[in-house]
Parts: sequence; structure tokens; C-alpha cells
Amino acid sequence: MNYLDTSALIKRFVNEKGSSLAQSLVQQSGPIATATIAYAEVFSGLTRKLREKHLSKTLYGLACLNLIMNGRPTSVWNSMKGFLFSLAT
Repeated sequence: MNYLDTSALIKRFVNEKGSSLAQSLVQQSGPIATATIAYAEVFSGLTRKLREKHLSKTLYGLACLNLIMNGRPTSVWNSMKGFLFSLAT
């Protein structure tokens, strides 16, 4: 089992220093573990990258959607889906 903290999770969705290592950990066999709070922290980190112009709105939306669609709790999807779709308009 591999544990990914918030910074490693963000590296899965944003190409930055250390992204290839985070991706290789995910591709290894076995489950990935993280703290439940990490999902909120990742959305916060992605929003910061958007605000600081390190991510376009499109890439931000795709990163959030990727996080949501890869097995995250339904409550996260319910709270984020309206926001993500508002970015597309």
C-alpha cells in the first residue's frame, strides 16, 4: 500500500516537479491510501494554482473532474459538480 499526501495527490493532476514519481507510485500494484481531508486539500490546492495562473480554467476543471471520477466519495461529487459545470460556461 502506498500513502499519498496532499502534495503527492496534486502532482497526480498537475504537471510539476515530482509528478512522474507520484504517477509511478499510483501505477504500482496495490491500493493507494490517503487521509479523507486530503480531498478537500487537493481541491484547495488546485484552486490556488488556478488563482495564481498556474492552471487554466480548462485544466483546473479537468483536474477536479479527474479527482472526482477516480473513486472519490459521492459527497465530494455532489458538492463540486455544479461548480465544475459553471466553469465550462
